[in-house]
Amino acid sequence: MQMFLQVALAILYAFTSCNAEECDCYPEDILESITEISEFRDAWNFFDTSQRLYLLRISLTVSLMGKQCIIIERSLATFPKIVSKLTYIDSLKPPGQERQTKVVTLTMKGRSELNSKSTYFSTKDLPGYGESFPVVYWDSKCMIFLLTSEAYGRRGCAFLVKESERDKPLEYCKIIFRFFCGENYQRVYMKYPCDELLPNKEN
Repeated sequence: MQMFLQVALAILYAFTSCNAEECDCYPEDILESITEISEFRDAWNFFDTSQRLYLLRISLTVSLMGKQCIIIERSLATFPKIVSKLTYIDSLKPPGQERQTKVVTLTMKGRSELNSKSTYFSTKDLPGYGESFPVVYWDSKCMIFLLTSEAYGRRGCAFLVKESERDKPLEYCKIIFRFFCGENYQRVYMKYPCDELLPNKEN
């Protein structure tokens, strides 16, 4: 709760101090100016895990083009790069070909002498969604980051959770998601049928 209040107060301060004549005051546009929450923006510490990562929800402004039940599994991690396997169900494929996999290399960015966190990551392996992905929020359970849908030409957010947390409420993560991304979103992970279509062989 203390963590959530710290994030909320920092964001509120940024908004109340924003001059409407000088900026549009959109949440994603002022992220980099809120130094008080940089400790909650670390892509490396979220992606560098042995757990599966599940895409729980994504903004309606982002087209998934038929993709469902999207999961990420780390294959290799040597800072600043993490090689992961992306697995998903493509509902537009013929029966029997729905399960798709691809290798994605993520490069952590944003670290400096003044900031030890990877506040954004980049990749060229997700065509249609941009190449640079700023982290909105991160902790040991969830991560929210920004992306751009080339299909719609609009910005949106993605909400990732670790496997151990995927069926938990995580209300504070959802509140942060709604603040930065709005109320309109699409659910990508649903326990049924995702757990049946993409079972974890280690369980």
